[in-house]
Amino acid sequence: MSARSVEFLQIEPTRHCNFHCLFCQGRFLPKAELETGVLKRALAGLEGVRYVEFQGEGEPFLYPGYFDACRAILERFPGAEISTISNGSTLVPAVRGKLAGGPVAHILVSMETSDPDDFRFLRGGDLTQILENVRELRACADGRPRVGLAVTVLRDRADQLEKIVVLYDELGLDGGISVQYLQNMESYASHYGPELAGSTFAAREQAEFERTHAAVLASVARVNARDKASFFYSRLFDGWSPADLSCPWLDHGAYLSADGTESPCCYIKDGRAMDRERLADALAAGVVPPPCEGCFVAREVKAAGLALSSF
Repeated sequence: MSARSVEFLQIEPTRHCNFHCLFCQGRFLPKAELETGVLKRALAGLEGVRYVEFQGEGEPFLYPGYFDACRAILERFPGAEISTISNGSTLVPAVRGKLAGGPVAHILVSMETSDPDDFRFLRGGDLTQILENVRELRACADGRPRVGLAVTVLRDRADQLEKIVVLYDELGLDGGISVQYLQNMESYASHYGPELAGSTFAAREQAEFERTHAAVLASVARVNARDKASFFYSRLFDGWSPADLSCPWLDHGAYLSADGTESPCCYIKDGRAMDRERLADALAAGVVPPPCEGCFVAREVKAAGLALSSF
């Protein structure tokens, strides 16, 4: 069987985590840890991988084989760029020592708020210690890995983005600021408790946020331009338009979960995955297949298909 061409590979190495984030779907998924043999077989079945990101429903640096996995990736794809999204609590001295000048090019530390008390409420973690870990990593890394922040914007905490931009510069980071909105796909949102009732954005609310917070979003863009920062997702979606009637994940990506399941998309974790060809054919025909319901890509592709069909 010939290898399948995939440029972007996201790997969930573990579903174990030391936080209990209120928005994490992983709290409701069976715990799992990626077996080395499964990873190597998955890598052998792919070709053309250029970008690999360790990110999923667990904390990547709790995976005992993290650096072995990096070596396996680079043995199979020597030119691949490896990145990781971490909660930051595990960036302890032993991990920092292996990261400094090591195989990982880019680390983003995730947060929604710069307020330590609110951070503990949302995630159960110690933000003060995380920021100290980040400072220490930045000091010893000497540019590799580059260190930045991954910010999830919550509607009821929209003012936090501006504060996090200030924090980024105070920390002297160089890896940029990635911004996303709290996921409102049903497979995620169905697990949100009352604490997150005001945190998700409807499409109109997101547009309003982007209008009223245009200045801070522009400041994020300036930071990323200044630091020449680009991310796994921004690269995956680079050049994409809904008018293409396709999804970048289906065209160029793959997701390997901690239980060894390969999925066409990182958002499909509930066992409803169809093969990527059927998903792509449905989207191209203007139909949102069940696994894609609630996804912004599917929504925009469907709208673009309807607009094109009206001509």
